[in-house]
Amino acid sequence: MFRIRFPPGTDLPEARLFSAAAESVVVSNFRVEAGEETAVVRWRTNLPDGTRLYYCQVGWRREHLRPAGGEEAVRTLDHALTLANLLPGTAYQVFVEAGANAPFTFRTRGEPLPVPTGLEVTPGIETALFRITTNVPAKVRIEA
Repeated sequence: MFRIRFPPGTDLPEARLFSAAAESVVVSNFRVEAGEETAVVRWRTNLPDGTRLYYCQVGWRREHLRPAGGEEAVRTLDHALTLANLLPGTAYQVFVEAGANAPFTFRTRGEPLPVPTGLEVTPGIETALFRITTNVPAKVRIEA
């Protein structure tokens, strides 16, 4: 930082502060306290900054990223946000909008929910056989 002084009698302020080089924001101490359907994400920045957090499930593309928190990013050194409505036993990736933007990953607690991955139907006379595969072992019930 350096200070520029203006001669007395000018309309400019007596002193202004200028930074020789703008510092970049560095993210550190990133940690996650994960539950089954929520996670508290905490991180620290070297400058009071309004960094934003984005997240999605691991394996999804960046266009699926969801913003966490409100529209207004609070300028602070210590940041904390709660992610809600997460799926149990699911891996998520988190991007902090500052620094290198490398993703951080975490997994929620609990067993993952079954997700259908395949469906095979064999028709019969007045019947049909449904064979459903899921990402994890699961009991499936079909009701008519």
